[in-house]
Amino acid sequence: MKNFTLITIIILSGIMASCGKIDKKEDPNAVAADTVAAAYWAFDDGDTLLTYNSTINGTQIESDCNFNNKMWIVLGAVPTSNGTMKIVNYSKGTLANDELKIDIARMGDDYLSAGSDNAKARIIVQDGRISINFDTVVFARFGTNGPEGDSLRISGYLDQK
Repeated sequence: MKNFTLITIIILSGIMASCGKIDKKEDPNAVAADTVAAAYWAFDDGDTLLTYNSTINGTQIESDCNFNNKMWIVLGAVPTSNGTMKIVNYSKGTLANDELKIDIARMGDDYLSAGSDNAKARIIVQDGRISINFDTVVFARFGTNGPEGDSLRISGYLDQK
């Protein structure tokens, strides 16, 4: 029994000695694509939503409060510096590098960026993380049967952690 204990201690000591911290240098200018982001959006009727579990996949970001309340931001290109991006109509296919579009789902309806108000999103890139801010942007409402004919102003942000 003593030999078994001694052998076990030697094996565990070897395993513990082999586990060490690996120093990894990161590029401070690279946009981190594997992190989550906090997102917030507020409707002009007072309804607000906040989530901490947004996923960023290249030029597409999805923020999910629950299955009925989500926000998607699609970027023409991943920003590499501070500036602004034009918020365009969600139905636009190919986006220019300085454009983005937004889709917000709330309680079964979709609110798609209308692109009718020349709205711009403020972009901040710091330490490889992106922040996107937009204020009182016009969105067109779509129900389960298509366009509903009204619009709503929505503000929001997304801050990559």
